[in-house]
Amino acid sequence: MAGGYQLAAGTALPPLVLDDEEAVALALGLQAAAQGAVEGIAESSVRALAKVVQVMLARLRRRVQALGAMTVPASWEGAASAAVDPDVLTSIALACRDTERIRFSYTAADGRRAERHVEPHRLVLLGPRCRVRMTADALEWPIMGLGLVGADFRVVSPPELTDWVRDWGARFSRAVEY
Repeated sequence: MAGGYQLAAGTALPPLVLDDEEAVALALGLQAAAQGAVEGIAESSVRALAKVVQVMLARLRRRVQALGAMTVPASWEGAASAAVDPDVLTSIALACRDTERIRFSYTAADGRRAERHVEPHRLVLLGPRCRVRMTADALEWPIMGLGLVGADFRVVSPPELTDWVRDWGARFSRAVEY
């Protein structure tokens, strides 16, 4: 037996043992959370970050502070309205994990109220300078997924996907010419 321990629900956590890279990653994750991408956790993220950085070795603290000082948060027009309600985020994450269908309503680009019933697969943080890797059995799936996001994108690879996107774009352009 390799050893270890198990905590019952509601039990206090023992001290965490993190290696150097994990400690830096934790601090950088808290810095990102403190920038407010998820609604309502910025303040608690700042408090947790202060505690983590305070107990770090000086060499790790310097790394975290340098990365934090030299990293500019991504911002774009409308970023203030891009915050995500943590309860909604958690519900979607649970639906992904448990392969459940969810229903939501939204305001479409033309201002109409719309509703969707979907089977979420993963949560993806999208923003400017963001690269998304997709794996699919057929090239139609990434094309449809990217088209539904409603954001500009650029195909990096594979070359066949570029050809498919070009073909679909021409087909849609012809559809509105009639």
